[in-house]
Amino acid sequence: INFYMDQVEAAVAAGRRALQLNPNLAPAEGWLSMFLSWAGDYDEAIAHARKAQRLSPRDIYSVGNFARTAAEYGAGHYEQAVAWAKKMIEVTPDFPAAWFYLAISLGNLDRLEEARAAGDQILRMMPHLNLRMLRAALPSGRSEEIERRIDGFRKAGLPE
Repeated sequence: INFYMDQVEAAVAAGRRALQLNPNLAPAEGWLSMFLSWAGDYDEAIAHARKAQRLSPRDIYSVGNFARTAAEYGAGHYEQAVAWAKKMIEVTPDFPAAWFYLAISLGNLDRLEEARAAGDQILRMMPHLNLRMLRAALPSGRSEEIERRIDGFRKAGLPE
């Protein structure tokens, strides 16, 4: 809830508290990784994502893969983000966030044909989605991060 209310620091604190209560809870590792990614602490985010993957390697919801994809993307490791997004798609092909990260990572690599194919898949799943909606859905705390994502979505062909 803190994360979606633009209280990223509080979300990080809650994630850390969850791990104090249960150090082997893979979803807590994954979500803490996501919060740390948004806070800009990519090295720690990758470490928590790796632990989530190790704790739950067959997670049907791909929490570890989702966190790893987001952390690699956040760190600017777009090739790694593409690889992890593809793994996430193998496990959960109808999970829009997997396609989101694939599209923006490919867009930021200027692999435009592949980015547009991922963008087309997003629009098949969510035909009314546009950049305005995406911008409104992202936490507002880091405008440069929002614009980097929006630029990737734009390169993937999502409409304004």
